[in-house]
Amino acid sequence: MELETTTDFVINELSLVTKGGKIDLSNLYEELNIFDSIYKDHLSGNIVIQDATGLNENLVLNGTEILLVNIGKTEEEILFKKAFRVYQETNRELINENAESYVLHFVSEELIFSEQLGVSQFYSGTYTEIALSILIDYLEVPNTLLTKGFVDKSTGLKNVVIPRLSPLDAVKWCSSRAVDDNKSPSFLFFHNLYGYNFATLSTLLTSEPMFRVNFQRKNLENNIGKDMFGAKDYGIDSQFNLLKSIKNGVYAGSFTGFDPLTRIISSKNISYADHWQTVKHATDTPDLALIRNRNNDDSTVSFGARTSMYYMTTPLKFSEYVKSHDPSIFTTLENTEDYIFQRRAIFYTLAANKMYLALPGRFDTCSGLNLFIEAFKKSEKIDGDPNYDFSLYGKKLITSCRHIIKNNTHDMVLELSTTSKSDEFPIPISSEYQKPKEVLEYDESWLRWVEWIYLVDGCRWR
Repeated sequence: MELETTTDFVINELSLVTKGGKIDLSNLYEELNIFDSIYKDHLSGNIVIQDATGLNENLVLNGTEILLVNIGKTEEEILFKKAFRVYQETNRELINENAESYVLHFVSEELIFSEQLGVSQFYSGTYTEIALSILIDYLEVPNTLLTKGFVDKSTGLKNVVIPRLSPLDAVKWCSSRAVDDNKSPSFLFFHNLYGYNFATLSTLLTSEPMFRVNFQRKNLENNIGKDMFGAKDYGIDSQFNLLKSIKNGVYAGSFTGFDPLTRIISSKNISYADHWQTVKHATDTPDLALIRNRNNDDSTVSFGARTSMYYMTTPLKFSEYVKSHDPSIFTTLENTEDYIFQRRAIFYTLAANKMYLALPGRFDTCSGLNLFIEAFKKSEKIDGDPNYDFSLYGKKLITSCRHIIKNNTHDMVLELSTTSKSDEFPIPISSEYQKPKEVLEYDESWLRWVEWIYLVDGCRWR
C-alpha cells in the first residue's frame, strides 16, 4: 500500500455554523486536531483560530455552534467529512492590538445528544444486539456508521436492566460485560474515523497491518514523495511495567464473589494463561517475563497478588426454587467471575507496552487498525545478522490517533501497543504457560460478616 504525500489533500470546507450564519474558517485557522481512541466512544478535537475579524466579539460563541469539516483529495473524492459540536473555548489571548487567538474544542454530536438522554430499560438478547439496539433507538445512528467499523457477535443470551445510563455509557457498559465464543471478556466500544466499533481485542490484534513503517528517522521535508514509509519521530512510553502488572493481576490473582440471594461466597484463582489463551494475539509469543517469588513459585501461580470482589449470580443455579420457577436461569446468568478480573488483566497487558510514532498523515489511518514496525538496530550493523531491534520489531495496534492539519501539511501521531512479540524472531521463554486447575470453593465462615455488610451498606460490594 503506497503512502500519499503530506500535501495531497484539499480542505473543501472548514466552517462554523452559528445563529448568525455560516463562517468560513479555512483562512482563520492555524491548526486543526482530530482525535480518536479505542478507549473513547466519540471523536474529538480542537481548532486553533487566529482572529482579526472580531468573530468572537460579534457572535459571542456559546456552545450551540457546529463545526463542518470536509477534506478530500479533490472536491469530488472525499477523505473525511464530519459535523462536530463545539462545546468549549479556551486559551483566548491577544496576538496584537488587532487580533487574538483562541482554541475551540469539539466532539461528535452523538456525545452531546447522549448526555441529554437516559436509558433505563429491560433488554433481552446478546450484548451485541442490545448495544446496537441502543445506538439505533436512542441516538438514531445510521447504518453507515455501524457497518464500516468492526462489529463482533457476543455469546450468551442476557436479561438485563440498564441502570439509568446515557446511551453511550450504556453501550460501554454492555461491552464491559460481553464475552465472545472463546469466553474472552475483551470487547471494546469506540468511535474511529470509520464509524462505531463493538469489537473484541482479538479482532483488532489479528487484523492485517495497513502498511509497514521504516523506523529509521528521515528528513521528510527534503524527501516528500521519495520515501514516505519513514517515521518522522518516535518515543517509547513503556515497554513493560512489572509492578503494575503484578498489582493489577496480569500474572495471577483471585476473584471472590458474593450472591446476595443464596448468600454463597465463591472464590476462583486466575492465572495469566486464563486470559492469554482467550484472546487471539498478533503472534503466539507472549510479551511477558516470568518471575519467581522467594518460595520459588512461578508468578503465574501467585494468586495473592490481587483480589477482586464483586457480586455474582452463578450460585443461583444451585437453588431448586429458582430452577423450578425460572428454567431459563442457566442461559441468562451473569457470570461475573468470567470477566471482571480477566478483563482488567487483559487491558493492563496491552497498556504495559506503549510507544508513540509520528508519521506523514493518512486519512485512512485511525485507532483500531494495525501497522508493522521495521525497527532497525542503532548499533553497528553486523553482516549476516537481521539487524532488527527485536524489542520494537513487529505488528502494533493503533490504540489512539491524532491527526494534525496545518495549512498544506498533514501529520499524525499514533499511540501503539501490543500484547505479543514478533514470531519472526522468537525469544524463548523459561516456563510453559499452562492453565492451572480451576479453584471454586464456598466459604461459609464469611456469611455472617457479609450479611452485616449487606444490611448496612446496601450490598455495594467493593
